[in-house]
Amino acid sequence: MSNGKDALEFIEGKSLEDYESDKALRAMVERKLFVVGEAVARLRDGFPESYQLLTDSPEIIGFRNILAHGYFALEHHRVFDIAVNSVPLLVTEAAALLEHEK
Repeated sequence: MSNGKDALEFIEGKSLEDYESDKALRAMVERKLFVVGEAVARLRDGFPESYQLLTDSPEIIGFRNILAHGYFALEHHRVFDIAVNSVPLLVTEAAALLEHEK
């Protein structure tokens, strides 16, 4: 789940204020989270058993849809919170799934 890791690297050491004031940072994190959501949707369609092993998988796809279609409703503090508090677990779970498939 390299896109999730990338999002974590982008925000490492950043505060919410840093995130909110940096358009490029926001764009990079949002893009990476969009790709993560798309990957989880494809996992759902192709490997439903694995999809169900990811915590909050429906919410991940729902958030991808917000990123894709509801930009004006997007709240920067929510994106930052998801990146800081939810993505680490997803990256860990995705790595375990990939390891299990090997």
